[in-house]
Amino acid sequence: MQAALSIGRSFAELFVCENESVRFVKRFYMPSESLSTHLKKTLDELENISQLTVSSRRLEKIFATKLGGSVAQVVTSGFQSWPVFRQPTHPRHFEISPSRFEPLASQDLIFGVTERIDSTGAVTQALAITELEFISQKLKMNGTKRICINFLHSNINSCHQEEARKYFIEQGFQVFSRKRPTTSYDEMPSWRVNLLNACLAGSFEDLTSELQEVTTAPVYFLNGNGASFSNSSEEVASSLFAWAECLTRDLHFHSEILLLDLENWSWISTKNRNSNWESPWGIVDLDHPQVKLLKVQPTDELQIDFTGCLGFSNENLGYEPGPMSFGRGLKPLVFDALVAVTKQPTEQFADSLPQVNVNGQQKYLAMSGAWIKHHKALSDLTVEELNQEIASSVLDQIGLEVCLATTSRKILVTGFFANSMFSILQKKFPHIEWMLDSQASTRLGSSLFECSREKK
Repeated sequence: MQAALSIGRSFAELFVCENESVRFVKRFYMPSESLSTHLKKTLDELENISQLTVSSRRLEKIFATKLGGSVAQVVTSGFQSWPVFRQPTHPRHFEISPSRFEPLASQDLIFGVTERIDSTGAVTQALAITELEFISQKLKMNGTKRICINFLHSNINSCHQEEARKYFIEQGFQVFSRKRPTTSYDEMPSWRVNLLNACLAGSFEDLTSELQEVTTAPVYFLNGNGASFSNSSEEVASSLFAWAECLTRDLHFHSEILLLDLENWSWISTKNRNSNWESPWGIVDLDHPQVKLLKVQPTDELQIDFTGCLGFSNENLGYEPGPMSFGRGLKPLVFDALVAVTKQPTEQFADSLPQVNVNGQQKYLAMSGAWIKHHKALSDLTVEELNQEIASSVLDQIGLEVCLATTSRKILVTGFFANSMFSILQKKFPHIEWMLDSQASTRLGSSLFECSREKK
């Protein structure tokens, strides 16, 4: 018997497979209890698990923090400032003095090394090993454990990069030095993927240890190409897109997918892939399915704008503490309006979201009534009509984004909210043939098990 685990920021789904079919699916809400506690309770009730395959987006939770404060970089001498100068500017128009995004790692730990390989692969200046010795001693004094090695033109001739890699590994450092693809015309996307792998390595190791504590079975993670791996530090960043690869794994007969899951509303192409990721720190060399995160998300906050109309802020607040319908949240979210429109929250969410409760829903409905009472633009509506308008506005936004992105007239709607939103999408956008995937969780589990057979 095998198990597969799909981890999001706040939710996780466990799939158990027996005789090549999904035996059962269980969803966990991690803010209520740790992932390891949830898993241990469930796995202890099962027979021996032969393997645990994991698709995880949990590392995204630390994106808002300062990454890479203790990650060192060794680069070709003269290019120590590249990680700063090559950062994209903030997306502000008509700025006289635009500011740049913060680089992934600290500038204080960038070291230039005397070496040079030209664009033909010829060595024009040999690598100075004595400089590596000095850097090693300094980093050991600072307690630095992780080093990224990024030398110019290493994709054409990697002799210097391999020599430096071997030296630092022998000195006990964890080294990140993946070469950029031979088809690449820019150094920085590959420099950034090494940096991102190094910055995420500690959190990834913590997640691996947490999972290994609850099962004796081998644990494999999936990367953005759907291949499984273990103990590979150079696949950490790629694992961020395993969810998209798994989602599209057995849906290649559909060219496009609208994912309306609990934490993630996205448009995904099953046929087109991106060779680069436009990350918060600039372009990163990561191959992954073409994904567009929609502007409206289930945990966007509902707000009254300057005209007195109700809209959503496009600020994704997440499920911690969660929507008001969970009984802990204090801010109204899109999720609350959708729960109010379905009118069957207890039955709909009982197995997966035990935090949804009547008291929380009543607080949200009372707030809806206060909006109507105090804002003239909403005064002609009932509470039910107001929430129906919110849900309609959400679907308008989703449909507009999908229509602008799509090249197909057939789109598969899948995910947790797919059933409740499907008929509205059909009515609002009849020129598109919407197809409902009502077995999203079971199919995702099957896809995870299929990927797990492709070990690296």
